[in-house]
Amino acid sequence: MLNIPPELELSNHDFLTVIQSLNRRCLLEKVTQNGAIFFKLNSIFNFTAKKNIKDGVI
Repeated sequence: MLNIPPELELSNHDFLTVIQSLNRRCLLEKVTQNGAIFFKLNSIFNFTAKKNIKDGVI
C-alpha cells in the first residue's frame, strides 16, 4: 500500500476524474474479486508514480 502525502489527497469528485482519466489512457485495469471492484495501475505507470512520490517529484 502506498502512503499518500496529505497535500496529494483528493476530493471524491477529483478522485473519480483521475480514475476516469487513467482508464481512458489504458493505465488502469478494473479487477473484480469476490464481488468487490478494485483498480490496478499499469505496472510501469505504478513503478514510475511510486518512484516520483518517493523522490518528492510529485
